[in-house]
Amino acid sequence: MSPLSLYGLRVESELALPGIQGGPGSTEPAPGAPTVAVRLAGRDAVRRRLDPAREALVGFSTGDGPVRMLRDRHGALLLDGGEVGTFALSATGDSVLCAGADPAAPRFQRMLLDTVLGTAALQAGLEGIHAAAVTIGDRLVAIAADTGAGKSRLAAEAIRRGASLFTDDLLFLRAGPDGGLLAQPGPAVMNLPSECEPIGRSLALIGTERWVELDRAQPSPQAVALVVIIDRRPGGGPPSLSRDDAPATLLTLALDSGPAPERAQARLDMLAALARSAAIVRLSAGTDVPPAALAEVVEAAAR
Repeated sequence: MSPLSLYGLRVESELALPGIQGGPGSTEPAPGAPTVAVRLAGRDAVRRRLDPAREALVGFSTGDGPVRMLRDRHGALLLDGGEVGTFALSATGDSVLCAGADPAAPRFQRMLLDTVLGTAALQAGLEGIHAAAVTIGDRLVAIAADTGAGKSRLAAEAIRRGASLFTDDLLFLRAGPDGGLLAQPGPAVMNLPSECEPIGRSLALIGTERWVELDRAQPSPQAVALVVIIDRRPGGGPPSLSRDDAPATLLTLALDSGPAPERAQARLDMLAALARSAAIVRLSAGTDVPPAALAEVVEAAAR
């Protein structure tokens, strides 16, 4: 398979994964993009990739099940998703070794595309924020919110109104050739509440979410024009926008790339560059406001 561009990575995978297939209109990875090789192996072989002297870092929940993360003394990671899959990531993110009972299973593929390759991008040195992103006209709009606050639902509504998906859930950024900050596209897949009006092609119903694939050409890296932070609460009233580029607000958006001083500085530099180059606004609304009304406000702000 030809190398594919994903999260700012040059992905070489022996697995056929939804949302990142090549074809007409696909964008080649940018020169100098970190390369990650994705390979299948047995579970024991995956576990042996880490030094035996390893430490448990954290356990966290995903839509595909709980994941336990371990790190060895060299910085390599093991992501143990139990029955869904086990994944070994090199310290630099250039290698991902995968094991699963069924590599074609939607839970395995979704965990690999989201949790695992997102972690590989962090291992490779990229920084990013928790956000979906859509292109409205020629402007890239990032939609940020806490889990369950409706960023994917709002992005889907914007797509119904003519926007194009750039990424869902994880938005990675890196310096472009001219020094400006460029967002990196994600796969053409989305996680939507099962009751949400469907878009694209349904891949699977996983718990309370529907995993869908959209038909789109691979977008090129692009500067973020607008960051919309969703703030919905009971009794919040009709949608309203207000400027919100306070440092504390931006810090809550950043992906955790680790406690090392150089990574903490890289996160701060990325957020400062984002604040300089994009308008950052808070979209306040009541929980009873329909996504279509929110999308109308975002679309007007973007244009």
